[in-house]
Amino acid sequence: MSYPMSREAYRKAIKQLNLTQEEAALLFNGKSARSGRRWALHGAPYHVALILLLMENFGITADDIEMLTERLHKRLASAG
Repeated sequence: MSYPMSREAYRKAIKQLNLTQEEAALLFNGKSARSGRRWALHGAPYHVALILLLMENFGITADDIEMLTERLHKRLASAG
């Protein structure tokens, strides 16, 4: 599998955003803290790289991401 964000860039990005590997994994996929460790070893997949770049460039915080995720879940639940 090819990763668009190198492991070095991933580690640097989460450090700048004051996130641990585990916090990043739970924020971006919500399943397992192991994902963050895997991304630190191999690099981040496209969706994680995109969100990290948006966070860095536009000052989006982890709280913002959590709020938007919660809104999306509510919207999907009411539509279904």
